[in-house]
Amino acid sequence: MSDIFKLSLSKYERQLIERYGYPFDEIEDQLEAHRNSEGPVTIESDRFWLEMLVGDLSRSINHDEIPDERSIWAVNALAERIEALLSGA
Repeated sequence: MSDIFKLSLSKYERQLIERYGYPFDEIEDQLEAHRNSEGPVTIESDRFWLEMLVGDLSRSINHDEIPDERSIWAVNALAERIEALLSGA
């Protein structure tokens, strides 16, 4: 049985994931359920899907798919926060 991680996301972070990450089914369903929420929401996922999400966010940064520097910094900070969650920091 794999560990389930809880990740709190602001509306802006959820939008970044939808724009620059590929929210695989497990995560996408939770994001969709909270699409109209203005405040932070908590999603739950296992390590595999969160690692996949970090990889996809990183790909978007490395392949110049993010048009502005503010968003690049925000996506990078989000990826680092997810990595910290996974490492137990």
